Amino acid sequence: MPEGELSAVAFSIQKVSERSITLNISDPLTGIHSGSKQLSIRDVLAKDLKYKVSYYKAGSNGKKDLIVDSNVAQIPNLDPGLSYCFMVAAFVPSRHKSVQQGAWSNLTCTSGSGILDELDMRTVFQAIFIPLVLLIVLVTVLVIYCRCCRGKRKSADSQTLTHTAYTTHTAHVAQSSVV
Repeated sequence: MPEGELSAVAFSIQKVSERSITLNISDPLTGIHSGSKQLSIRDVLAKDLKYKVSYYKAGSNGKKDLIVDSNVAQIPNLDPGLSYCFMVAAFVPSRHKSVQQGAWSNLTCTSGSGILDELDMRTVFQAIFIPLVLLIVLVTVLVIYCRCCRGKRKSADSQTLTHTAYTTHTAHVAQSSVV
């Protein structure tokens, strides 16, 4: 394989935990064939092929580089909930410095959607659902209590009105009979 013809690689990102991800790197194919099989750069370069991973926190200018020997790159110690951006390039350390590295892949960023990424479903359930249920129970109890109190008050008011009417009527009748 002539020096300088290392094409860009493709990779995918797999979340391992809140603080770690894995990059799965695909070996690019070469123009070299063995029988009917097209060879990859790994087939041609074997153990001399490495991959250079460059990554940074989105919005930051502090870049980190990592060189790995295989198609799998473990990226540990990430800050949970933050977005990170990655690029990968084939790297052949035995070559002259000017042609050691291939073309960079496309920049790919993870989504760091904030605090909900850091919380598991149990925590979300406890933080939202349980207080919501307690609020519904409290409102229901207050409504039932208020209806009961209002019903008793109406009953007491109607008894007071009936008693007042009876007393007034009795006093009026007693007064009429005296005259």
